[in-house]
Amino acid sequence: MGKTKMIITNMTGSQKDELEKVTGCEIVKKVKYLGVYISAVNGKLYKNNYETLWSKIQTEMDTWKKLQLSLLGRIAVIKMNVLPKFLFLFQMILVIKRESDLMEWQKGINKYVWQGKKPRIKMKIMQDARERGGLKMPNLKLYYDATVLAAISDWINLTNEKIMNIEGYGLLYGWHAYLVYNQKADKTFKSHTLRNSLLRVWKKYQGIMDHKIPIWAVPRHAIENISIEQRQDVVTYKELLRLTDGVLQLKSLNVLKEEGFVQTWFQYMQLQNRWQKDQKFGLA
Repeated sequence: MGKTKMIITNMTGSQKDELEKVTGCEIVKKVKYLGVYISAVNGKLYKNNYETLWSKIQTEMDTWKKLQLSLLGRIAVIKMNVLPKFLFLFQMILVIKRESDLMEWQKGINKYVWQGKKPRIKMKIMQDARERGGLKMPNLKLYYDATVLAAISDWINLTNEKIMNIEGYGLLYGWHAYLVYNQKADKTFKSHTLRNSLLRVWKKYQGIMDHKIPIWAVPRHAIENISIEQRQDVVTYKELLRLTDGVLQLKSLNVLKEEGFVQTWFQYMQLQNRWQKDQKFGLA
């Protein structure tokens, strides 16, 4: 049992000592599992992983400075030795709350690439593709944003039951209320370690996209919280609307009842009221 370690929560000092004595396992503040440091407090995920990684990378870059490498060689070092480490954490734990952290890491990487000297090439060109005259310098912010948007696809599709249950715990509204209908992230929403970090990135890109209501939107999410098990209630505008003489209209109550999408007249009136508001923005 020498290699077995435990992390505990909500235990007194005496209970902790007794548990160690009975099990023979060492109780620690954090353990490394599948390359990620986890602890009893989710709020420490960032410190235990991202801050630790950046500290190690800074030490490595200090060592690499002594190597006689060209500009392209130093960029290659970043792409082969630094980027994969960041990408692993980006895909495992999306808990970066401040974009300034990504910018600070990028600044440190740029300093290594230029050996502390003033850059002679604009960063936009450095990070562009080779076929456009760039050097394919990694852009950490874009990589992180891409992994966040990939993760948010689960919030859009609503098909991954495990993700919906874990990340949707305690939500007051459905996912699309936050993604589409600009429902304010309340204290309950922000209390989850991942949700607020992901929504911040989504809102940034949502602002430059079409402001029409997407066809995949679930209008009832703006009314009440819908669990993934209630499939008859989790229906998109694509399923609720029909095209009549070139005009999108909400299907009739009887049709939606037959299709199993609504059960009561009150539910239908809620949908109708929502549609009257949304059609002013148009559908995309």
